[in-house]
Amino acid sequence: MPIYRKTSGGVFATVSALNINDDGTFKPVTAAWINDNGTFKKVFPGDTEYEDPSAYYDIANATTLTLTQGIASETTNRLSWIANSVQIPLLSNLASNGIDVDWSYFEYIVVETGEIVPVDMFSTSGAQPTALGVKYDSGTASVLRQSTGAYQTLSTINPAVIDRQAFLGWLASTGYRYFKVQQQDYSNFYGKQLGLRWRWHSTINNKYFEFIFTNENFVLSAL
Repeated sequence: MPIYRKTSGGVFATVSALNINDDGTFKPVTAAWINDNGTFKKVFPGDTEYEDPSAYYDIANATTLTLTQGIASETTNRLSWIANSVQIPLLSNLASNGIDVDWSYFEYIVVETGEIVPVDMFSTSGAQPTALGVKYDSGTASVLRQSTGAYQTLSTINPAVIDRQAFLGWLASTGYRYFKVQQQDYSNFYGKQLGLRWRWHSTINNKYFEFIFTNENFVLSAL
């Protein structure tokens, strides 16, 4: 049973992610129910079942997630960690870009708890909005803004997770994410193993997939 929202134009659109604000920290809702005349019915997002993509993608050769310290030429503040661009190779090349994935969502999380970690998104315009995640839906990419709790449409789909001819992911030039530890308080996340969670729908396979990039070294610390 999906949840819908009414847009400014009066059109109803499906909700692809649901979060709650828990004392200033946005956390994903993993399951929810409504009471329909005494009967509890499960609603989005718990309805979607995400599968392991290992049988459909070259997971063994997926990019390793890393953190490097930012430098002045890469960020407006040196005291930051930068997460690298990552990709999952396809088992066989597609005829062209963007013919498989029609929906995707990614976010950085604490692996143990699923808590969302805000991150400054790469932007060629110079502004790097602090976001909770990036959604791609039928040709349009948008970021979930931490400051407003609303989506902001991006001018390009390059930062979103979509299918390229040889891999799944984003372009390397738009793949960097900044954890600006001087501009925002990340102390609650220090010492915890973080991960990058991808969720997407493949029209070719007619399945929803989930994959979390992580390793024991993907840990924030004070600079």
